Amino acid sequence: ASIRAGGAYVSSKIDRATLPPINSPGLVAREPLADLEQIVRVPAELQLSYALVQEQAPQLIDAFRDKDLSSKVRIEGPEAVAFIAQRLARLEAMGWCSGSGNVPDDASWLDLFIGMQLGADFGHMPHVLLTAAEGRHRTMFLPSPEVHNADWYYSAFTDAHAAVCQAAAAAGGGSGELQQQPELGRFVQA
Repeated sequence: ASIRAGGAYVSSKIDRATLPPINSPGLVAREPLADLEQIVRVPAELQLSYALVQEQAPQLIDAFRDKDLSSKVRIEGPEAVAFIAQRLARLEAMGWCSGSGNVPDDASWLDLFIGMQLGADFGHMPHVLLTAAEGRHRTMFLPSPEVHNADWYYSAFTDAHAAVCQAAAAAGGGSGELQQQPELGRFVQA
């Protein structure tokens, strides 16, 4: 509702839901869609962008400025991922995912958007199943480039997380958004 109030269009034909076998949250069509039918349109001011992260978390961006992380980081915008991970942790600490209805009436569109991930189960997504150290899913796909790709992405996020934490610590890490370094699981979820 808040995104629509901000000028976005979301078709009444879709809902946020989960479907088996993956059961991960996403947008699901509740009725047939026509070819090229517009289902979502979000104005730029309601999009999670690097500029928004710069505006909301300047200290976090400054911690990475002029740091050569290219040899350590294989994902784009690790500081933006850290911002989302920190926001997820803050919202969870406020009780957003406990089912207690602890979401304030004046919550920002950004908190509502990011908060949708809380309590969601991403454990059945293919890349998560493939990176499990043991398990029938991984074994079923060996040898496979899919397992290699899943491992590469997990490794890339692990390396980026380490670089984010190191850069934040080097920048002082004692105030504002630098104070709370994201846990690896939250970082990967973000």
